[in-house]
Amino acid sequence: MRACDKRRARELSLVLFALRIPHKLHSEEGQVHILVPEEHVVRAQDELQQYTAEGPLRAERPPPPDVRAGRSAAAIWTLT
Repeated sequence: MRACDKRRARELSLVLFALRIPHKLHSEEGQVHILVPEEHVVRAQDELQQYTAEGPLRAERPPPPDVRAGRSAAAIWTLT
């Protein structure tokens, strides 16, 4: 399908794996190619395009607790 660096290829491979789209990674000259059987190429391209369009997921940290909630709430917030 496309050539990309190893880290990005693994990320995209996980997407395809989660969707049960058969594929293999093939390294060549510092680039990694994602190989997909012909009958799955269109779906794989569509799914990877959607995944890329979504952008990176960002974990949002909850707002700090109200100081009136006490020390235990602040300790729990610190651990999250």
